[in-house]
Amino acid sequence: MGASVDLARLLALGQQGARLVEVSETATLVVFVAAGHGVAVVPRSVRSLSLEGVTYVPLTDAETVGLLLARRTDRVSPATSRVAALIEECVRD
Repeated sequence: MGASVDLARLLALGQQGARLVEVSETATLVVFVAAGHGVAVVPRSVRSLSLEGVTYVPLTDAETVGLLLARRTDRVSPATSRVAALIEECVRD
């Protein structure tokens, strides 16, 4: 994996005139990085998008993100219930 990056130092760069670009898809961020348009902070799961020239470096002191399970209340199928129970079980572990 190599060295890790201090998140506080990375965020401080934004206060030094670095340009910030926001996109709706994390894959777009990685494509920008691959094209040489800067760096991006992305979820760990994005590492599966392996593009030539892109290296993923873990951040130190990275904040966690709370996740919610969203599902319909008016139509609950047995399959949906099983998936929801599996997700809840994985989160508890």
